[in-house]
Formats: sequence, C-alpha cells, structure tokens
Amino acid sequence: MSRLILIAALILAGCASPIVFRDPKTGHTAECTTANPAPLPAAKRDVDKCIAIFEHLGWIRQ
Repeated sequence: MSRLILIAALILAGCASPIVFRDPKTGHTAECTTANPAPLPAAKRDVDKCIAIFEHLGWIRQ
C-alpha cells in the first residue's frame, strides 16, 4: 500500500511542476500547468495541449 502512495505522489509531483517556454524572439516566458481538479489523465491532457500550442508557435522549452 505504501508503495502505491509513493508512486502516486511522484506522478502528481511531476504534473504539478510547470513547464516553462521562452519566445526566442522576445525573451518572454510562459508556463504550461494545470489547475484542473479532474483525474490525472484530464489534467495531463490540458498540459499537453498547452505544450503543443507553444511548440507550434516556435517557443523553446526551458
């Protein structure tokens, strides 16, 4: 049981860290994170959409 709790905590900690992007032209930065209280797959989907948008715009992941 404690192993399951540890694994869940590690997964959630990874999702809680914002992913930072920088615009190479202006130097501006933006973060992809979620405040979605939904279960993990839905929250990850939100972050994945954000990442795809910034990558499409040519921003660089830090």
